[in-house]
Amino acid sequence: MKRYLAIFLAVLMMIPTFAMAEGVVKIGVFEPASGDSGAGGKQEMLGMQYANAVQPTVEIGGESYEIRTDFRVILDIFVMLSDPDLSGTDRAEGILQMFYVSPEDIPPQHLQEAVDAFSWFQNGGQEPDKRKSPKLVDWEQDYPLILPPINRIFGRDIREIPYDAKTNTGGVHWWTFLGAYNDLGDCTFAQVVRIRDKKARGKTLEKDEREWYRRNSDLVNIKNKLSQEEETTISTWLKLGKE
Repeated sequence: MKRYLAIFLAVLMMIPTFAMAEGVVKIGVFEPASGDSGAGGKQEMLGMQYANAVQPTVEIGGESYEIRTDFRVILDIFVMLSDPDLSGTDRAEGILQMFYVSPEDIPPQHLQEAVDAFSWFQNGGQEPDKRKSPKLVDWEQDYPLILPPINRIFGRDIREIPYDAKTNTGGVHWWTFLGAYNDLGDCTFAQVVRIRDKKARGKTLEKDEREWYRRNSDLVNIKNKLSQEEETTISTWLKLGKE
């Protein structure tokens, strides 16, 4: 696998599919949007179709490869991708190891396509929108806000639905999760996203929104993640300031 990744990274330098800067591989992560991808749009309708469909494999180089489809796996990958301590190599390897049941079976020349397939899958089977847009969701930070309304849609706590990672059975398909996500309606999370969107676009908040933001700024403001090196540097500065 390490040898494959070395070849994979060489391919990345020749194919500008990812934007790479300072060792970071930038991969689009599903976020709510307007239009087709917004609530009530085509994406929501597709989500309901996906809830009744199964996508246990993706096609790479004309061959089918089994993937892990449970929502917890995809969210874990999102958390991994947001880790500032990981290099581009680490992120690429993380996707391959976490998303594919047998990543070692993927030929080196198709590793780029394998990572692209993850981007397609996590975006609900749609090609990712490459237009630049503000970050409105942090899946790790927002998970406690997203889960309750999704549980209401399912009529149960979806964390209780068992998933066996070894046999890759059970669980809740990511597209089923997205179908519920796109049908959340009015809830705390929706309010958080609305305010983030307005602030990102420089729009003035209404009086009630300003008050809500004042009381819930810790929910609205996306927390910056520091690398271990940055945390160590800040900790050192703080210690020096106390001496």
